[in-house]
Amino acid sequence: MPKFKVHMQGKHLNWPKDWDVGREIKLLECTLKRNSLDQSQNLSVEVEVDASDENEAMELGANTISKEFDLFALCAENPLYLDCDYVLVDRM
Repeated sequence: MPKFKVHMQGKHLNWPKDWDVGREIKLLECTLKRNSLDQSQNLSVEVEVDASDENEAMELGANTISKEFDLFALCAENPLYLDCDYVLVDRM
């Protein structure tokens, strides 16, 4: 089965002072990364999934990212916002 990388954007409004742009954290399956100092779209989330096509990859990836994004928000004790309209899929 082909492997895909699914990428979504979001924002975190209260970054710790020592969390520099480019810093990543790996949760269960996803990698979260601070990608900007701006207040909008300053967080990217990626996951690799096995799927039969791009549509299935988008569905599986968005579902996994959404769950882990909620986990990260719980751990960070701050609200995080995920842009569900912005989903990119790349075949690996």
